[in-house]
Amino acid sequence: MSSVSGAAGGWGALGVAGVAPGGARYVQGIGEGAFRVTHDETGSAVVDRVVAGGARLDLGGGGRVVAAAWEPELWAAGDPILGSIAIAPHLGGGFLHWSRGRAFRSRGFTGPLAEVALGGGARAVRGARNGLQGVVVLTEQGPRVLLPGEDRGRALEAPGVHDLAALDAARAVRLDVFGRAATTADGGMTWIDVGRRIGLASRGIGVAPDALSLDTALGRVAVLPDGSLGRPDGDLGAMTSAGGSFQLRFAGSRAGEREEQAAREMAPLAAAVAAGALLPDGTALGVLEGGVARIDARTGETRERVAGWFPDGLGCAPMRAEDGLLFLCAWDDYEGYGSYVLRSERGEPPRLERAFSDEGFFVADDRGALGFVGGCALSPRLVTDEDRDRRFGEVVIHPRICVRRGPGAWVEHAIEVGDGQALVGWAPRRDGSAVALLRGERDALPLPVGAPRGRDEGGARVVRLPGHAPGWYWTPPPRDASRVLVDRRFRAREDGGVDGWLSSIEWPDPVGQASRGVTIAWDGEVALHALPPEPAGMVVTGDHGVLVTRGAELYETLDHGRTWRSAGRSPVPPSSFQGACSALGCALAGVVRLGWGAGALSPATAAAPVAGAAPGSGIGRPPAPPAELPALSCTPAGLPAPLPGAVTEASAERWTVPTPYGDTIEIVADAAAPGRDVRPAEEAPPPDGATPETGDAATGKGGAATGKGGAPLRTHSALLRPPFDLRGDVLRLNATELAVNSGRGAQRAASVPLLGAGGEAALLVLTEAGELLLGPEGARALPAFEPRRGHVDGALGRAPGLLIDPGRALVLGELRRRAAIEEHTPEPRRPARIVGLDREELRGRPMALARRDDGEIGVLVLDGPAPETAGVAVLDRAAGTAGEVAALAPWSTLTAATDARCRAMGGAWRALVTLDPESALRLDRRALPAVALGDQGLAQVRWGRERVCLEALHVAVADARRRGEAAVDAALIARWTAPRGQGSGGGAGGGEGVLRTATTTQPLRCLASARPAGD
Repeated sequence: MSSVSGAAGGWGALGVAGVAPGGARYVQGIGEGAFRVTHDETGSAVVDRVVAGGARLDLGGGGRVVAAAWEPELWAAGDPILGSIAIAPHLGGGFLHWSRGRAFRSRGFTGPLAEVALGGGARAVRGARNGLQGVVVLTEQGPRVLLPGEDRGRALEAPGVHDLAALDAARAVRLDVFGRAATTADGGMTWIDVGRRIGLASRGIGVAPDALSLDTALGRVAVLPDGSLGRPDGDLGAMTSAGGSFQLRFAGSRAGEREEQAAREMAPLAAAVAAGALLPDGTALGVLEGGVARIDARTGETRERVAGWFPDGLGCAPMRAEDGLLFLCAWDDYEGYGSYVLRSERGEPPRLERAFSDEGFFVADDRGALGFVGGCALSPRLVTDEDRDRRFGEVVIHPRICVRRGPGAWVEHAIEVGDGQALVGWAPRRDGSAVALLRGERDALPLPVGAPRGRDEGGARVVRLPGHAPGWYWTPPPRDASRVLVDRRFRAREDGGVDGWLSSIEWPDPVGQASRGVTIAWDGEVALHALPPEPAGMVVTGDHGVLVTRGAELYETLDHGRTWRSAGRSPVPPSSFQGACSALGCALAGVVRLGWGAGALSPATAAAPVAGAAPGSGIGRPPAPPAELPALSCTPAGLPAPLPGAVTEASAERWTVPTPYGDTIEIVADAAAPGRDVRPAEEAPPPDGATPETGDAATGKGGAATGKGGAPLRTHSALLRPPFDLRGDVLRLNATELAVNSGRGAQRAASVPLLGAGGEAALLVLTEAGELLLGPEGARALPAFEPRRGHVDGALGRAPGLLIDPGRALVLGELRRRAAIEEHTPEPRRPARIVGLDREELRGRPMALARRDDGEIGVLVLDGPAPETAGVAVLDRAAGTAGEVAALAPWSTLTAATDARCRAMGGAWRALVTLDPESALRLDRRALPAVALGDQGLAQVRWGRERVCLEALHVAVADARRRGEAAVDAALIARWTAPRGQGSGGGAGGGEGVLRTATTTQPLRCLASARPAGD
């Protein structure tokens, strides 16, 4: 291939022009969506390493890609690499990479990956940092440390850590889940609580190659070499968002300037390559923000940028013609109406050649043919709102076309579209003629055998197409936003036929769409062209296109999909194959492919499989369990008996409220109670004790509800089986006030478990407009803590709280998207107080409010479903702050509360903890061979420094002895304490339990210990 040649000022022959000698080269702009890993400057040589679109890219000067790697198996699993760090020399060197659910090591940045096991139940990776003794991998379930020479993560010794970063083996900063920052300058021997000194909660950690900093509400604060802090700089705009918080900040170097320059150069290059508007001097033009940019078609460098060529709101696309450069323009929606063709002979500012007033779009090919799908007429018209609304609907292909046959010369053609027919598209010719492609509607009768498919009509050739090929469709032209500007699907051939593209989906969509080349003969016969095997992503525009296979092989076409040729390996995964192509190359998502062919300048793309990973493995696979989980062994202690049921009247209104332990609470509408005394609706309920509104907690009798004016309403009841209850009796509590206050809002409800001072359990039901406190002393209606929009079971549903007294609950909620303490009481209420970081940052870290043996209240912070690291922070309710997180025993020390060591343990914290039972416990299958643990559960524990003492357990299970819903609608409940009226709780290590299904209950004898049970 050779570049365009011709006389000075001439345009030469149109056709495919290779402009990058030696094959295609790739350029990547370090902008939005790119994760910068390193930046090295040695003299004039600049090397950047970035992660973009799942690919690891080595970039040279000007953003040119010199090496690349991406893993087809990770892309196929939907779990591509998201970020990387260069491992510090004192930690062994090399690189650590992470995806959404996995972590990997490599010696070279684009070298083969070896997966590292995170352990600890880690399911989702947030990022990674260099630590003091190893690489710290931050997961949603807590941090894991990867020591030099090891291939499995360990638990971080410090509890409650949200983020940690070190410059070397001595200097580091860490941030806990409550925003408390601490620094060290002696390798972690001592930590300084710097957050208390500055009186500001930190929001994140910033790391530069030679500096550490904290992001606060007053700006960035530098961490000084001795561990102290500087002054906030007040620059809130410089703070890093959570998604990019693990990138290095290259302050004090030329990296920032070069990054901005690369981003500036990327946009003109992408625009020019997508348009393919090549000038005789070897430059190409791209339209940007009302002006144009001129780039060198051989090197991709920007020569100049000129503003003011086009008015605001006018979108334009340049194209090359035999007699100059044409700009095809149309107004954006609500900016105006009409379309225009402007012409530039030698690259000077263009002049108007033709204007159109019809609502339409342009059709063109890569050889200079151009038409406007609409009439040639130009007449003023009034654009109504209905006209504007139609622009967002289905693309209308007019049966008229205005075709260009020379400078200023246009000719109009019109055809008849009969009943049961649809116009697929137009293919213009440079001589002013055109081909119209029709197809039958879905319910139309097929053409008779032998009937002609082609006819000449009014200067246009009309071809009737056959129906859809299996799996391929004649689709409308793809739209950019809400409009079509230029359609390049079809190209008229010299032999009278048409080359075109079929789509793999029925409606045009630039994402996930495959295209297949097709040649339509003059008489309507259609020939489908073969695609390379296993296509995974592709971009085609007109004659040009690129395709990547699932195995990373790259193919290209220069003849409208008639043939494909191998072009090496793709440096980017299929997710990057969005954009447009032209004779200059392809502008893909985040990367520009300049030129054609697989030459020496194409990057070397790694394709080695991930070491240590099973083929096809991905984010959905279950994490490897810890070496030892606490054992739960329950054996039958009696015969099954019928489960007591609830006696309810037939009701059309019945709402269910989920609980975190697998059961549900039912809110039902009872029959009206017209003979009862009524209380005016405006009267506030008495503050304490059983009330006319709550009635009898056991029976639900009494307490008729009224509306405005004293009119009696239907009463409502809450039906539930309390957590940890061995009897299985259904409690029926009056819930009328909840229903009156919230109406349909009760159907969008959640519940929060609460633990009382005496070990009793309660539930707080939350709806959008009201709350209901269900406790041992009955039900109490509370007003909504604050107006809640949408579903209400976010952070509240995951974090059990405390029952302060019969009418007051303390829970972990959120305020301005950050973790906060909420006191749910009758009016008046105290406002919520922020105590933690952003709720998204804490997702996956189990937390719970706890009460110490001496009555102090704190917050438990757990790392994962079976936490190897656990901690507690004392809560200052008056100030709304949490203290330093103190370490507690790991979950693996779980011991039955009836054990003598638990009875002798002091200073422990009692709490309710939500569980993922199958990840936190190992059930002895020999004792209950047909039962398997589910994924919901609740445990009542006393958590101390020496061990975790299990007092009660309520978990969802599946019973294989039953069928249908009964097989999964089961629960295992056990107690190792002696609650009032429920027996002694058993001897050392032993507890009473039941296996409860939808209809039966069977007594169990349960043991819990830290020793693993048999399978």
